[in-house]
Amino acid sequence: MPPSFVPFIAWGETANSLGESFEALADMYEERVRVRSALLRTMVPPLVFVAVLLVVGWVAFSLFLPLLSLIISLGF
Repeated sequence: MPPSFVPFIAWGETANSLGESFEALADMYEERVRVRSALLRTMVPPLVFVAVLLVVGWVAFSLFLPLLSLIISLGF
């Protein structure tokens, strides 16, 4: 049981309203899930963009490195 459950359960037992305390817990966790999913929806696209940018940069670098070494070996 998560430590954040304990105060809600204690409150529900002392006030004889255990159902209300569980409803409050459910609301709290639903809000937490909503906030985390919104955070993921805003963070994932920039992270994917950076990852794709790194892969494209690596591929471009690996394609032009042999050409650069050939030009250097020719003495230009």
